[in-house]
Amino acid sequence: MKRPEDNPIEIDDVCVYTIIAPERLIRADSNGEALPEKTRWVTAEKLFQQGRQLPVVFADARNCRKLLAWSVLKQVKVGETGTEFTVTRLYDLRPLHRGNLTVVSTGKRIPKSHIRPYVICKTPRLLKALAKRPVSWSG
Repeated sequence: MKRPEDNPIEIDDVCVYTIIAPERLIRADSNGEALPEKTRWVTAEKLFQQGRQLPVVFADARNCRKLLAWSVLKQVKVGETGTEFTVTRLYDLRPLHRGNLTVVSTGKRIPKSHIRPYVICKTPRLLKALAKRPVSWSG
């Protein structure tokens, strides 16, 4: 059974949208492993280094329109060919949909045809509300 957490989570006004296979997300949640990504998350790393609490919204890599969970970045390291990152525990998204995400650079919603693995978005009000009373993700 999912239960609300006792403490609200402070999150930034921008977030990272990324795609991942659900089984990789479950493994990372259970053992705290770093997640490799072939895309270089340069902007996310810069924001993280500024001390910002960046939420990460995970979509299913097999069906990008389906959101899985959200978390907060604990570490981001950009290398020559990609990025390695770790997150805090995973939380349930409940009613949040990909259509709630607005791309910072365009000011428009993520298009239905979008399949890229990394986008900086405005943190939706709904996610800010969920962070006030986060519910653990059950995979």
